[in-house]
Amino acid sequence: MEGFGLGLEDLPLQALRDALVKDRETLTFGVEIKGAFATLDDCKADPHPDDPRNVLGITGREHNFMGIISSAYAHVRKTLSEAGMLCQTSRSGLPFDWSPVENNLWVVKGDGSILPPDGPTRQTDEEVKQTPFWFVGIEINSPAYRFSPDTLDNVKKTCEVLRNTYRISCNRSCGLHVHVGNGDKGLSFRMTRNLYATLWEFEPQILEIHPFHRHENPYVRQFRVDSQMAVNLKKCNMNQPKIGLNYLLYWTHSFTELGGRVMAAPNIAKMAYNTSNLLDGMEEFHVADCKKTIEFRQHKSTLDPPRVMNWIRFCVGIVEFAGAVDDKVLAEFLQRHIDHTPGEFSIGKVLTALDMPDISNYYKNNVIWQREKDRLQLLKERKAEDEEEPGARLIPTSSSPSIFEAPL
Repeated sequence: MEGFGLGLEDLPLQALRDALVKDRETLTFGVEIKGAFATLDDCKADPHPDDPRNVLGITGREHNFMGIISSAYAHVRKTLSEAGMLCQTSRSGLPFDWSPVENNLWVVKGDGSILPPDGPTRQTDEEVKQTPFWFVGIEINSPAYRFSPDTLDNVKKTCEVLRNTYRISCNRSCGLHVHVGNGDKGLSFRMTRNLYATLWEFEPQILEIHPFHRHENPYVRQFRVDSQMAVNLKKCNMNQPKIGLNYLLYWTHSFTELGGRVMAAPNIAKMAYNTSNLLDGMEEFHVADCKKTIEFRQHKSTLDPPRVMNWIRFCVGIVEFAGAVDDKVLAEFLQRHIDHTPGEFSIGKVLTALDMPDISNYYKNNVIWQREKDRLQLLKERKAEDEEEPGARLIPTSSSPSIFEAPL
């Protein structure tokens, strides 16, 4: 908590610290790791021969779409299993059969939203002939783990194995998604309501962790902008932050009412905090075989272990806070800071107040780094626009080594 200078009134869980240590093990999490895996036909020369990571042999000798991606999934499954992370593809072995064999294994499957790094479209057969790599979009899902240092270490090891074995582009079409729940029990209404009140309050600070392109992604829509509640408040010209907080704290009494407030407004794809799995699994909705989790979709795709593990810590930590905090204490705390900007109540202070001092300095520094990166990217894009270069690329081409996550 060094450097944030919060008083006891801004540490709502100070008296519950011993209980929190005991409760932490009850929450479960799962992570979805996504990327475009580079593969190379045996007859093509590797443009980066000094890079020892696999591109040849991943797709076998297959030359049709279904065969190529099936072989790629099987190759990744074998790699992870041999590294000690027991893994599966699908029951039938077909690329788009995503039904798991056992729910305690990692799962390798496809994701049609993942694009090659060269631009906004999928590769055609003609483009594949002209570029060295064929990119296969792959999503790798963890089992539902109990939150602990050991399970975080499993995620770290998986990231390291993938990053050191394959050339993977974690481009803008990919994301890092984290699910948080409580096993088969799901999350209580009270915990979920408190969670969404906290997310509504501190969404501006949380946004600063993430690059601008994640703010604008149609599948990662902002709670204060694109939720049904936000749109309705805007139509009524109401003081959106304060009234929205009051709706969540005082005027929401069931999962049905909560779902109506936090769901995506019409014509919006998905929210950054996706509760559809959790709500579907509640008794009010009677949908079987749901994950019963809240899904955090904001983070960009990455295989960097500290980034992945700290984002998991954040997601689990904020849900844990929502369950542990006293309702009255939470309301007073949130009302006190509802009008504070990130400059007045920073992400470091937020995380300290939510009982996550171990990652508060990490994300304080990450915000500074991300602001500078976004600034340089904006300058780069403006320069390309000013020069009006026909076909100017704002991202590296597939022949550039910088498109891949660097080995560790």
